[in-house]
Amino acid sequence: MDQVELIADFPVLARLSPGELAQLSATARAVRFDARERVFSEGEQAEGCWLIHDGRVALDVFIPRRGLVVVQTLGAGDVLGWSWLVPPYR
Repeated sequence: MDQVELIADFPVLARLSPGELAQLSATARAVRFDARERVFSEGEQAEGCWLIHDGRVALDVFIPRRGLVVVQTLGAGDVLGWSWLVPPYR
């Protein structure tokens, strides 16, 4: 399966034309994260977004006196990092 086919499988991108999918896939790259590896931290400058092909990602926030609390878990077909698209990009 090539990069365009991988991207085309994501429901959020279903309405893109073949040309738009090709353009998007030209800037995409496959990455893999280890279990429990932190992709980014709350408040950091957003530097990209990720289409989750497989596995799960826990989104957590820091709550005083409680520490890090998972507020959402994302999985295959989800998008991580929407903040990259909207100001203030954090």
